[in-house]
Amino acid sequence: AMGDLVDFGRRRSLLLPLFFASAAFVSRASTDEPPYVLPTFHFRSAQATLEAHRALGEAIGRRFAAGAMRRLQEWPELQRSWLPALQRPPVRAMYQAFLEANTAAYPEYVEELRGIAHGASLPFEAVFVAQISQEFAALLPSIGGEGASAPPTKAPAHDADHCSDYMLCSAEGCFDCHNEDGDANSINGTFLADIQLGAAESRFLALVYMGELPSGAFG
Repeated sequence: AMGDLVDFGRRRSLLLPLFFASAAFVSRASTDEPPYVLPTFHFRSAQATLEAHRALGEAIGRRFAAGAMRRLQEWPELQRSWLPALQRPPVRAMYQAFLEANTAAYPEYVEELRGIAHGASLPFEAVFVAQISQEFAALLPSIGGEGASAPPTKAPAHDADHCSDYMLCSAEGCFDCHNEDGDANSINGTFLADIQLGAAESRFLALVYMGELPSGAFG
């Protein structure tokens, strides 16, 4: 079944080192690049209930509403292909299968997405499709739902596929270095989250794309 193929992927490691945050900064003295900023967000809840996850999402949505709206509005594939394709019954059925599968497997993360959408005053379906963009885009051509407003875009075979990871080790220890290759609409659209839901061991750090779940980027 389609639902068996899909989930939100890897989620959340505890207290990752902050070295990856430095990649988001570019000197303001540069004339070739816009200044990058990395806002921070802190959230604590004594519980890890669905209500707590919803509250987390709403807090993120409210804090980063402008950035989330800009990211989604400036995302060409989302606006020109994926969302218009939802008007087609086969694509709508695929969307529903994604939603049902993830709600069954990860209800707390779906609640966070609903909270983000509500807090940022964005349509939930836009937030949800953005979260599963790679899976959604991969299956779209197979059901003839490339989108009504623009043809599908296919990357040349030689193009790199997003991010890279490197493990650097010495006698003192190892560091996992991650190159976050997001799209241009994510420039100045990320933040560093420090979140705890429940016991202290649940605390984690993550680089987050505005409008998406924590650790959708790295963390």
